[in-house]
Amino acid sequence: MASRRAGAQLRAVDTHRPPVRGTRTARASRCTPTRTQPPAELNGTGHAALERYAADLAAGMLPSVRRIRREMHLGQPRAQQVQAYLADLART
Repeated sequence: MASRRAGAQLRAVDTHRPPVRGTRTARASRCTPTRTQPPAELNGTGHAALERYAADLAAGMLPSVRRIRREMHLGQPRAQQVQAYLADLART
């Protein structure tokens, strides 16, 4: 029984890991759009998304990444960039 408790304590200590630097924050900073133009890496997808989701943004709703992927036929990283661009526009 004592060995189980010791193992549980070790597992509890081992599960605490410091955050990894530069994973999400670096990715988010690269796709942070300017207020007037979408990022160049969106290659026109930002304008198309703005036209497609203008009514949602006007109503105060942000489309989900899953919806952007499904309706615009994009992969996960590009859909996340598009959502970040739309979120920035909605804040302004």
